[in-house]
Amino acid sequence: MRFLEIKPLTPEHLPSAVELDRLCFGGIWAIEGYRRELESPNSDLLGLWTWDGAGTGTPPLQVRAGTHHPPPLQIRAGTHHPPPLQIRAGTHHPPPLQIRAGTGTPPLQIRAGTGTPPLQVRAGTGTPPLQVRAGTGTPPLQVRAGTGTPPLQIRAGTGTPPLQVPPTLIGIGCLWAILEEAHIIMLAIHPQFQRQGLGQALLLALLQSAHDRQLERSTLEVRESNLAAVSLYKKFGFKEAGRRKRYYEDTGEDALVMWRSGLEKPEFQQYLAVEKVQMCDRLNQKKWHWAIDNFEL
Repeated sequence: MRFLEIKPLTPEHLPSAVELDRLCFGGIWAIEGYRRELESPNSDLLGLWTWDGAGTGTPPLQVRAGTHHPPPLQIRAGTHHPPPLQIRAGTHHPPPLQIRAGTGTPPLQIRAGTGTPPLQVRAGTGTPPLQVRAGTGTPPLQVRAGTGTPPLQIRAGTGTPPLQVPPTLIGIGCLWAILEEAHIIMLAIHPQFQRQGLGQALLLALLQSAHDRQLERSTLEVRESNLAAVSLYKKFGFKEAGRRKRYYEDTGEDALVMWRSGLEKPEFQQYLAVEKVQMCDRLNQKKWHWAIDNFEL
């Protein structure tokens, strides 16, 4: 299952943004340029992210933070697995092999029994031990850390827990708020993900941001030959207002200047709500799913 999420970029995302810039535009901005956009109060820099999640019945990877000692890494199976190996201390089993920490190199203590003893490693005041415990099903592996890094929890449904791939940045959108105008200066989708309706999602998010800022108009430039982009902007109410001769230095091509007004009006918010529903339906048909049900642009 493929998930989508639109959210503002943060400093740790900038290397991915520069790489996507290189793929889409040949490298217009370096990392310093994106950092300036993040620091500017008049700039909105949004990213479109995707990742593969688990299918039905198997929950995705969960990362949770504790307050003091983090909870352990737990891998739990269902009830259909064969019973586990059980290691229990009793009166018949020999005492275990113990390694305890002292002030220097810990001594090795081996206590004799009537058979092969289990191994227990015990620390001093530092990292608590690795524990393998038996239960009624497959025993969980518990790894407990100190007070630092929060834990990672992986829990399975009825089968093997899934491996979740980290999110990938596949789209960037940026606008400048200048007086009452929203200047959309960037809208890019990774070449491998184009023509799937993802550009509409990013444009819709930028227009929502302009509305939230109470900006009245939006403007942008687009290559005259980029018919797909021109069609997209016209779909969202942009109209051609002029052109800039030989605006693009690489080809000498003209740029169409397009405008859209009425962004601050209440009816524009209603328009965006209708477009969002239609857009989500189209994306669902292409097997895309938003990361949260109440997706808010």
